[in-house]
Amino acid sequence: MKAIPKSYVKRRRGLLMVGLLTLVLAGLLAVISAGWNLLAARLESRHKVPVGPYTQEVPSRTGSIHGVRLNIPEHYLFFPVEYDGESVWTPGQEQPVRTFDSQISNFAVYVQWPEFKPRLPDNEKSYLASLREPGAHDWFRVALVARNFKPSSSADTQKLAATPQVDNGLARILNGYLNHPERYGIPKGIHYEVIMPDVQSGLNPAIPIGPGAEKSRIWNKALYWEGDRDHRVNSLIECGHGALPDPRAVHLCRHSFELHELKSDVVVTYTANWLPQWRQIEAQVKSLLLSFQIPAS
Repeated sequence: MKAIPKSYVKRRRGLLMVGLLTLVLAGLLAVISAGWNLLAARLESRHKVPVGPYTQEVPSRTGSIHGVRLNIPEHYLFFPVEYDGESVWTPGQEQPVRTFDSQISNFAVYVQWPEFKPRLPDNEKSYLASLREPGAHDWFRVALVARNFKPSSSADTQKLAATPQVDNGLARILNGYLNHPERYGIPKGIHYEVIMPDVQSGLNPAIPIGPGAEKSRIWNKALYWEGDRDHRVNSLIECGHGALPDPRAVHLCRHSFELHELKSDVVVTYTANWLPQWRQIEAQVKSLLLSFQIPAS
């Protein structure tokens, strides 16, 4: 009997190893899939946040913000609607039946530019890519937080209220960055420098100057605003700044403004390539959020 060539033995061993690895990977994928299905079922049943393309059977979330009744279709939701006095992330918490008398404290939606379409079967692939892949995309996260007008008993808060300040919260944040950057976790030796207004966007910009500001860091942000920083800032946009390690990656911008109709603060997050369209983005976000409003009967 002829001896079996060593090359044949090596090839057979290689095939066996590939087969074994395939079985192991298949098992891991089955476990991961089962875990995801369990999590998806919990999200859909407990928090009413669809984890797959929207179906007509998923109901809307109802409630009110400062007396304004809202009905939010759930295929828009990115995070569950949170109501006053509760956290949706508390394990084992009972979810009561909600009505228009339920006070909404915050919610977040995820929509696709430019029509602000929610997650649907025809854009599911794009939706998933926006969450998994680096680079620019056309999905925007919109978070709304209702303001709390309850009086505070904190002595520090009362002292702060008695101190002369600029008119609104966005102006205070901006001036904090410009005058006291250390309060925002910015290292010593870094300061903000206000530069010439940006011609493309029409915004007033300020950039961090100092050692390390040439590279992307958690604290490294360029600031853009519309309004008078000494009195009232209507829009404040914080964008990542500095060179990114991944050439495919792009910076994110956090675009903040007030929604007076709901007495709420809004933050829109998008990739920085959309910054020149900030006015249109803000107008469309306001229109979208107000479209959830239900007229009083």
